[in-house]
Amino acid sequence: MLTPRGELALLMLALYLSGVRLAPHPDDPTRLRHRPAHLPTHLADGLGRHKAAILRLLREGDGAEKTAGEGA
Repeated sequence: MLTPRGELALLMLALYLSGVRLAPHPDDPTRLRHRPAHLPTHLADGLGRHKAAILRLLREGDGAEKTAGEGA
């Protein structure tokens, strides 16, 4: 059984491999924009389950930039 974080990682990989682009909505920070507009059901369902985490990643990043520069 996958953890929520593992499920999110697999979803992000599937979206990337499918060529889906994600962005926060410019007028409503609680909405997520994606292209193409119509997604397969399993991807759309995953976006619904993990929308808050994806929006947080889009706003704040994954922290890699912060840790990569530490200690240099």
